[in-house]
Amino acid sequence: RYVGLDFSLSLECPHCRRELIVWDRGGQLECRCGEGVIYAEAPDIVSDSSNQLLIARFPEVDVVANIRPVVIRAAFCAARMIAMEGVGEDVRAHGFTFIICLTALLLECAPNLAIDDETLTCRTRFGRFHSDMDRRDQNINIAECTTRPERQRVLRALCKEDGAVVIDGETGQVCCGGFFVDYMGLGDASGGSRTAAGSSIAPQAGGCFVIVASQDVCSEAAVACGHKDKYFKVYDRSNKTRLEPVSV
Repeated sequence: RYVGLDFSLSLECPHCRRELIVWDRGGQLECRCGEGVIYAEAPDIVSDSSNQLLIARFPEVDVVANIRPVVIRAAFCAARMIAMEGVGEDVRAHGFTFIICLTALLLECAPNLAIDDETLTCRTRFGRFHSDMDRRDQNINIAECTTRPERQRVLRALCKEDGAVVIDGETGQVCCGGFFVDYMGLGDASGGSRTAAGSSIAPQAGGCFVIVASQDVCSEAAVACGHKDKYFKVYDRSNKTRLEPVSV
């Protein structure tokens, strides 16, 4: 949270050129790339009682994502399928998130941080995902995931994992699963981790359209009542929550 000040702060690591999410370690700021100290002393801007720097905001992006309504509609259809039918073999989903965005920007690899050779983690400007969850070479469109069984299986498998499913807002391509948002400082802290991550990434990366399904929305009880009074949380390029009914 911001502490008592209205401010805007942008920092960049001189080693990896990544926009920093940094905090004070005894008066020193360090980047996650591990190349060492960026500043000898932390700027005295935002601190709590333990003198920890709480937030360094991402700079504004001068690209606005083009998210097509037809892709959003197809994503809602797929989300309703997963919430109502589960992830296969009579297994309920434990919640999931769809991020619909300009994937060229969201999944843009940070220089020198493309893939961690030990963990095979793909690091991007805005988050990270495991290389095993990359589906860009399979050319799967979200619109096909409700009509073609082989495509459904891929989407259901992605929704079993923690982290978000990333969908390109222009083409509808399902790009990856297991995407974890790095910076959640813009998010809604009143919900769980999916709500915090989804609401935080929505205004970033040129603007994302995010659909969040909680575990409750996907539960046996929700199915038994026909998803009456059950809602997705939706974030349309902002961290303001909008509710969309699961059952239509």
